[in-house]
Amino acid sequence: MEDLKNNQSGSGAVIGLVIFIFLFLAASGFGVWAFMGQQHYKNNVDSIVSKNVDSAVTAQQGKDSLALAQALKYPLQSYSGPSQYGSLKLLFPKTYSAYIDESGSGGGLIDGYFHPNFVPTINGSSSVFALKIQISNQTYSTYLQGFQGQIKSGKISASAYSLTKVPNVVGTELKGSVFQGNSAGGTMILLPERSSTIIISTMGNDYLDDFNNIILPNLSFSP
Repeated sequence: MEDLKNNQSGSGAVIGLVIFIFLFLAASGFGVWAFMGQQHYKNNVDSIVSKNVDSAVTAQQGKDSLALAQALKYPLQSYSGPSQYGSLKLLFPKTYSAYIDESGSGGGLIDGYFHPNFVPTINGSSSVFALKIQISNQTYSTYLQGFQGQIKSGKISASAYSLTKVPNVVGTELKGSVFQGNSAGGTMILLPERSSTIIISTMGNDYLDDFNNIILPNLSFSP
């Protein structure tokens, strides 16, 4: 009986020793891991701080560049069309250059091309414009009819549209392959104006924010 007690006591001591050693090793491992992490941070603190500062500076520079780019667009420039064509009034960013033909010798009664810095060649098949505006001598229904095939095929989407400043005139917003011979695609607004049609558009998506937030909200004419 005494031997059994001695064996149990010995076994308990062994188990206790094993647990102690395990806990000691675990604690030692954790201590080494924590020490190594501390040493890494201590040895690389300048590099870590520098990277964090660089990231913050880059992010702030991006925000500042964007804010500056927006600020440079103001005050807005303006264009007023002839009264016989509905006294069109247009505001556009100060950073845009413009070429406007009111002679009727182009494709419409008025042909206007707008783009940042300088206007690309207006006859270039690959030229992309931030903004185009035209008053066509075709009626609204006739002009819209020219897009019906592309609308039915799904190349162009069409939805009703009205200007904020001329809410009683309902036209059509076209999106997709709206420019013949040019793959840029874009957004085009058609609006009936007496016996003519106002066509205003942006090519691609790069200037869509200007189109939606500056051009269209400030556009007006006399129906």
